[in-house]
Amino acid sequence: MDIQSIFLVGFIIFLSAVLYWTYYKKQNDLTKISRLVFFTTATSYGVLISGLWLINSPFNEVIYPTRWLFYILSCSLLMFEIGIILNKTNLEKIEMVVLNALVMLTGFLASITLSPLKWVFFILSSLIFFYLLKIINQKSGKQTDFMNKIRCFVKITWTLFPVVWLLAPTGFGLLTALTTAFLYLLLDITTKIVFSYYAAKGKF
Repeated sequence: MDIQSIFLVGFIIFLSAVLYWTYYKKQNDLTKISRLVFFTTATSYGVLISGLWLINSPFNEVIYPTRWLFYILSCSLLMFEIGIILNKTNLEKIEMVVLNALVMLTGFLASITLSPLKWVFFILSSLIFFYLLKIINQKSGKQTDFMNKIRCFVKITWTLFPVVWLLAPTGFGLLTALTTAFLYLLLDITTKIVFSYYAAKGKF
């Protein structure tokens, strides 16, 4: 399987998720947000298939920076959804969305920068991300076991993204572009489709 095939699989999976969530019986605010997340991600994979804006890394592997631009939107929507589940205030939800957008923007800048300056952007992105996790972990009001599981799920799965970035051609180049694409697809499915499924059910 080549990279384009992985992107095509991602496009089909997320487009199918859009259709499934459109006709999902129990419609609410969470399912509507999830549908937007899936649509944005399907569009992202469509752009990846097109091969628009490729960067050759120092490791003779290709970097696809458009992924991070779409993450600014799709993951910000996810952050808003997480804020709803955790009963965050409107101000906290806005803060989570803005911080997430900054994480993805600095991650994008780190991905397109081939000079040592990339590590400045990566460290900045990581610092903002850890502050975002701190806000997610803050508890106020009535808490449930489901909310605690959501926090744990987010902290574990979202932290894997920068780990892959470090190992990928964007970082130390220990992974090929093909392996990187496959891992990102698995993470996208886990953090978006799997998350949204359990969020709709209200339990793990």
